[in-house]
Amino acid sequence: PMSTLVEAKKQFRSFYEAKTGNAWEQHNFFVKVPGRMCPIDVDYGDMDQINLDIVEADSNLPKPVQDLMRLIFDVNTMKKLMAEFELDMEKMPLGKLSSAQIRKAFAVLGELQQLIDSGNPDEMQLLDATNRFYTFIPHSFGVDDPPILRDSEVIKV
Repeated sequence: PMSTLVEAKKQFRSFYEAKTGNAWEQHNFFVKVPGRMCPIDVDYGDMDQINLDIVEADSNLPKPVQDLMRLIFDVNTMKKLMAEFELDMEKMPLGKLSSAQIRKAFAVLGELQQLIDSGNPDEMQLLDATNRFYTFIPHSFGVDDPPILRDSEVIKV
């Protein structure tokens, strides 16, 4: 523990620079350094759960459409699917990723697609773009290395 606010701020600045390769004073102009941590934009909107009294209502929709709607809004199914895609729901629930963070991830996927479409993509460029994507959209691979995104089919998923 720090004994003063000044000491705590100094320690934080030192820690931030050691982990990210960027000085805290320049955090608004952050440059991603390979092999270092990168801040993630988080939407800190209403963090409290809203309790709703859900009332089942009769529906005029065809049964298959009703079933589809139940599936789309089934939170448990969504969590299972996220686990299959190895998304780290503990570190970053998808609902809390900021739209800017998601746009950055999509831009990286577009870059990966262009590299793949070039016919003979450079392995280091693929690795760099893959790492940036996983930085923007946290995944959980346990002790396994994250797979390099080098296939159009994987990117489309």
